[in-house]
Amino acid sequence: MNMKKVLAIVSALCMMGAVVPFTGNYIPEQNVITADAAATDYGVNVWFSSTAKGAEKDVIAKGKQLYVCYELKGQAEKSYTATVTLYSPTGDSSEVVSSKLSGSGTSTSNSVGFTASTVGEWKAVVTVTGDITDQFTVTCNVIDTSGYSPSARIWFSDAGLGDTVSNNSLKVGDRLFLCYELTDKNTGNFILTGDYEIKLTFYNPDNEAAYTANFYSYRNYSVPSGLEISPANCYTSTLLTSAGTWTGYLEISGDYNGTVGPVYYTAAEATTETTVIPTETPALLPGDADNSGKIDILDVITINKAILSKEKLTDEQLKAVDFNSNGKPEASEALMIMKYIVGLITDFS
Repeated sequence: MNMKKVLAIVSALCMMGAVVPFTGNYIPEQNVITADAAATDYGVNVWFSSTAKGAEKDVIAKGKQLYVCYELKGQAEKSYTATVTLYSPTGDSSEVVSSKLSGSGTSTSNSVGFTASTVGEWKAVVTVTGDITDQFTVTCNVIDTSGYSPSARIWFSDAGLGDTVSNNSLKVGDRLFLCYELTDKNTGNFILTGDYEIKLTFYNPDNEAAYTANFYSYRNYSVPSGLEISPANCYTSTLLTSAGTWTGYLEISGDYNGTVGPVYYTAAEATTETTVIPTETPALLPGDADNSGKIDILDVITINKAILSKEKLTDEQLKAVDFNSNGKPEASEALMIMKYIVGLITDFS
């Protein structure tokens, strides 16, 4: 196979985002394209990723696939070429790929993949030539993760990275936190290097996924006051919507893989405060000494027994017959009741 055919195959692989093994010191022919006529401006984005045109990564494990991704917005009726040059940690620039941007419209993009076989800082330089001239440089650190012995731990808390919370101490309407940490068994230190993703999932008492949060090793997370968090030790939370047993899981993928859990938490029912409204005992009918609801001869007999100390009146009974307000039953008060019964008086005033 002649060199021209080899270069044609390499160029085709680059356009598909394929992984290109570097086996010699060659620079493929540059491929010129004309930008879409509808474009009005241009700009170049360049980044490293672990997948073709994937999320930006600035650290990746040795032996993994590493992609140089780039996106260029064209300018009307302009011709240009994008050339990707890869520099190994030793500074060797013989590994060069020239790739035509693929796609159409105002934005064209592509990626070139290779195996990150050497530990250290890799550099990619994207050079745009032709009617548009520009150059962009990005770096990625390739690390050796083979010496790590990862260990992950998760727990439920009532605060971010707080202590383990006791069952039933939180109730419906409270917020439950699921915390985690990823450490090296050998040193006990947090593992902050490598390319990994951590997913935390809450399951409600009906075993339904209530909430999921994802954390990535290549992102920085905002730090609340007083907390030291990182992709290796962080948390998420959800609102307790029902009483019963909640479940938490951790899944990690990438350079480290595995599942941790389940952990359980029992949420209590929401408490409701009951307001007790005191009821007042209705006052007895004036003259109703025996609390019968009517005034008759039995009320006279009750007062006479109280006068003779044969029966003790309650405070309510005394109030009903103490017409002179001296605090004790008397014969005059029994006489007034008799007059009321036979119709000689109509009240006790």
